[in-house]
Amino acid sequence: MVKVKIMAMETGEDSSKYPYVSALCMNGGDGDKSYSANSLIMRRVLSITKPVLVKNTKEMFANLDFLESVKVADFGCSSGQNTFLVMSEIVDTINLLCQERNQKQPEIECCLNDLPSNNHRS
Repeated sequence: MVKVKIMAMETGEDSSKYPYVSALCMNGGDGDKSYSANSLIMRRVLSITKPVLVKNTKEMFANLDFLESVKVADFGCSSGQNTFLVMSEIVDTINLLCQERNQKQPEIECCLNDLPSNNHRS
């Protein structure tokens, strides 16, 4: 089984120093105006581009031998489930490749990085 460590990278900076930050943040939570409730189009795009993601992941690992660990980063991820759908697909693809090659699965570290005030746990 692939071990996945999910980290939300935070700068610890006060976002009020940057007035544009609050204008770009996604609405967390489950309300009517939340990103989760209004991200169906983005989810559809992820679904359509899934074959490209899988193909590129396979190509990246095609010439690599055994790896102990892999780091996957999403710079510009959003609040909600869409980020986890992409990370999950990458993890599943790596898992499948390891099974096909009869190799031990690496530890996979997924780093989510975005605006400090976006809540990756909503």
